[in-house]
Amino acid sequence: MDELYDSFSWDDIYSHWRLSSREVLNIVDNYPAVCKVKVQYSGKGRIYSHFWLESKQIYSLVNEFSKMVSVPLYQQNTAFSDERVMRTAELMIQSRTEEECAAIWLFVFCDSLGNVDLPYPNSLLIDYVGAKARDFLQKTYQEWQFRYRHRFPKLFIDGNILRNVVFENYKAVIDYALINAFMICKNYTITLFDSELENEALPDSYRDLRKNI
Repeated sequence: MDELYDSFSWDDIYSHWRLSSREVLNIVDNYPAVCKVKVQYSGKGRIYSHFWLESKQIYSLVNEFSKMVSVPLYQQNTAFSDERVMRTAELMIQSRTEEECAAIWLFVFCDSLGNVDLPYPNSLLIDYVGAKARDFLQKTYQEWQFRYRHRFPKLFIDGNILRNVVFENYKAVIDYALINAFMICKNYTITLFDSELENEALPDSYRDLRKNI
């Protein structure tokens, strides 16, 4: 099997994503849940941070987060420490269409497996699908952030699983990425900690990842 990079397009990828998500997993959309939590903060400025948190732990971590807002990089708890996971959450919350959201799921899934030693053709097809998802996203989002690696809070479909299967074509990458997305949506929630939750205006420190087009 030697599937060429140009033998399938982003439109082919997204068409299969939509078909599989609706007919196989019966998912209407693939947007992760977002929970907004107000935190008490008496310092200067505004706390406004998104994280992926296990759904069952969100409220138990509110007090802990409030204690840690003065600690650089939130180093005292791994739930708040991975900048790569935070970037993925920011990408997700700024997506505007189901197609953008699908591209993020696919890009980050493939990017997370970029350094994993996988057999041929699995590694090649993962690179191909990830590159096409990235190309699609770069039309909408700022290019700078794609220079860095991205991560999900947990990779449910990891290298140990993908070493024991052989991909027949690019559609296998999409199917595994979709299962991974489904499992994340079932177990994790993107959580916004905001010290001014009632304030509709975004803080000055808000990172706008989208291009001004």
